[in-house]
This record gives sequence, C-alpha cells and structure tokens, in this order.
Amino acid sequence: MKMQRYSTLLSLILLLLTIIFYSPLASAHFSLAPKIEVAPLQLESPEKELVHVAQFSASRVAFTDYLQRITAFDTKYDRVQSAFFSHFEIIRGIAFFHPDNVHKIIDTIAQSKNKSVIHQLEVTDWFKKQAEIFSRIFYYSNKAKESGQIKRPEVQAVLDFYAAGAKTEFLEELIVFGSMSPTLSALNSFVENIVDDKRNEIKTGIENDIEITPMDEQKLMKKRWADFRHQAMEKTNAKQQCDHIFSPDLPHDKAIIKVNDHSITLGAYLAIFGKPRLERQWNVVSKLNCNQLVLFYTMADLVDQLGIAPHHVNKKINVSADLYLAATQIVQELGPLLVSTTQSTNNQSIVQQLMVYPEVVKLKDQLLKTTEHELSKGDIFIDDNFLASIPWTLKRSMSPKHSIHF
Repeated sequence: MKMQRYSTLLSLILLLLTIIFYSPLASAHFSLAPKIEVAPLQLESPEKELVHVAQFSASRVAFTDYLQRITAFDTKYDRVQSAFFSHFEIIRGIAFFHPDNVHKIIDTIAQSKNKSVIHQLEVTDWFKKQAEIFSRIFYYSNKAKESGQIKRPEVQAVLDFYAAGAKTEFLEELIVFGSMSPTLSALNSFVENIVDDKRNEIKTGIENDIEITPMDEQKLMKKRWADFRHQAMEKTNAKQQCDHIFSPDLPHDKAIIKVNDHSITLGAYLAIFGKPRLERQWNVVSKLNCNQLVLFYTMADLVDQLGIAPHHVNKKINVSADLYLAATQIVQELGPLLVSTTQSTNNQSIVQQLMVYPEVVKLKDQLLKTTEHELSKGDIFIDDNFLASIPWTLKRSMSPKHSIHF
C-alpha cells in the first residue's frame, strides 16, 4: 500500500512537470501571491565593506543581493533542479528561521506599526540578524571554494545546469512577451537591432505584466514559447541515449547526452537529479529529466551565442552559485553531526532531512555554534552602525506571480 502511494505521488509530480514545461495552458500569466518584501535593495556606496569574516570580505551590495535572492519567488526552472533546489531550501530555511520564523516576526512587527520608534527598531534588528547569518553563510561559501568543492565534477554539473536554466527562463520571458514573431530568425533580427553595449540590458516585458491576462491571450502567449521551443529544438545538435540507460548503477562516466559542445555523463545526471525513490521509476523519470537537460542547454547556448544574458540573470546565477556552495559545505561538515549516517547512506538523503523543519533550525543553531568556535571575536566584523542608519522595511505583500513561477 505504501509503495502504491509513492507510485501515485510520483505520477502526479511527473504529470505536473510535464504540464509546466510542455503544455500551452500551464498557468495564468499573472496572479497575486503573498511574498516577503524587503527594502531598500540599493544602498549608498554599495561596494563598501559590510561584513568581514576571517580573511573574507563582503560588500553592502552582496548583502542586498543575498536578501533579494532568498525572498524571490521560486520559478519552475529553479524547482525542477533537484540538487540545487534542496540545497537552496537549506540556506533559505537557515535565513528565515533566524532569529525566529520570519512570518512570526512580520506579524509581530505589524502589530507595532503605530509605535514608529519601536517598529523601526524591530525591523532593523531583523536585518542585523540577517547580516549575522549572512556572514556565516558567506564564510562557508568561501570555505567551499578554498576546499575545492567548486572543482568537484558533481558540483560543477549542478552549477552549469542551474546557469542553463536561468538563461532558459530569461529566453522564455523574452519570447512570450516579445513583439517579434516566435522564430529563430525573428529573434536574430531583434538582437541585431540592439547596439552591442545594450544587449545585456534587454527588458523582457514581464515587469509590465501587472494585470491578469485573459485566457485567450494566455493561450497565444503560451503558444509563442511552444512554437519557438520546437523550432530551436529541431535545429540543435543533440543526441541522447537515455532510452538505453535502464539503471542508475551503470558506469557513471558514460555520456548519456550530447548537446552541441556539452557532454553530460550519467554521473552528472545523478548529481543534478539524484535517483528516484524506487528503482522501477527510473525509466519514466530519467526520460523526462533528459528532455529538460537538452532543452536547457539548447536555450542557454542560444542566449550565449547572441550575447544577450542580462546583468540581472548573471547576478542571479552568481548569487545562487555562492548559496549552493555554502550549502554543500555546511551539509558536508555539519550534516553528520545532526543526521545519523548509518540511516542515511548518501548525501542526497542527508540533504532531504536537513532541509525540513525542525531539522533546519537545528542546523542553523549548529552553524552559529560551530562558527563561534572556529572564529575568534576579532575574526568577525559587521557594520551594525551602518545597518542601524538604514530605513529598512520588512513586510508581506501581494505581488505579481507569473507563469514561470511555481
């Protein structure tokens, strides 16, 4: 009975993912959803040091980039990447449960709105605590780089695929909201009419989509992406052998997908997606995931060839990579202290346990405890005076949620 429930749940998940990526009727192009909102996200002298931990220094803008990333809506491109998203959830859980559940803090702050001085002190205190936990996350991100985590093939596979997904996400927005016809030739013409030094500043139009799109128009917008995607996929140089990979236990150095100049091995695939819960689910799941690998790398290569990846997309990729690296180092060092390795035979199992409440709170506490032990008082500096001078806001708002968002 338990196995039947797992099988039914998996089938529903696969159906949902298929709808998200391949159906022209996936979801509304605009709806409202509650979102944690922080401000300001542009500070005076953005490159000035805000945090110093050991030999590592982080600027004011690095802190606001971190805040913006952890409070952003998740997209379908974020969530479909199992290894990345589970590690990202660990970082977000650590942040949002420091010093307490952020939603509880927002509700408490809202009650003091009429007491302006107390209200601002409570808001500022949350940002000071965020700077504290950011300093520890930043410390572990740099430890990961120094220890060579970033050079591990399995880590690089996740980071490369995440970058490809972020670029695909941008391209979908550009095509769906664009005025050009949804073809490769029309996209090329559109880009050619933009001067070279402005090609990293292209606006997709999603920022202007602030009203619910009528259903008929939604269908047309979805069809634009489907038409473009099919044309791009037909012209890409892709070969895959996923139909012949009947088990995840085959040699991990075997190349199962080739997309243009990208060669994805079974080991890279497993680093990105992991294994399904049940062996018999492998064939169905692997085929779906292989299609996503081909799609992401096809679209990312197109973005790179045209030289149109915007600065905000590259920023998202870089910040996300740092948070992922921090999580890998935290899990590697602190995970075994909290999760019995006799019950968890692999890293994926440890991550899945640590990302959920209340384990993520225990991990946050262990993170603070360990860094306090490793670092002397002089090794940590946070510019509290500057943080206290900022008119911070922390609240929950109803914000636009688009079809790329989960």
